[in-house]
Amino acid sequence: MEIRLTIHAREKLSQRNIPLELVRLVVLEPELTLRDRNDPELIHYVRGFEGKFLRVLGRWEKEGAFLLVSAFFDRRLRKAREEHDQDSVR
Repeated sequence: MEIRLTIHAREKLSQRNIPLELVRLVVLEPELTLRDRNDPELIHYVRGFEGKFLRVLGRWEKEGAFLLVSAFFDRRLRKAREEHDQDSVR
């Protein structure tokens, strides 16, 4: 799978120390896939890793390449999971 990066994505992967192979894994084997609210071609792929959730945003291009727009560890999902787990215990 070819992954093309926007300038923003390249900067953010470097700043956040997110390896491209981890991005590839999330896109190929996500736990959750969502359409973007503002751009119907943009897809959010999410997968958990050791208590963190990596969110990858991008879209498939006509040539079959994936255009990576951004990637980040989504703290909102981690917090929601923690709250859900606490509610389950009670």
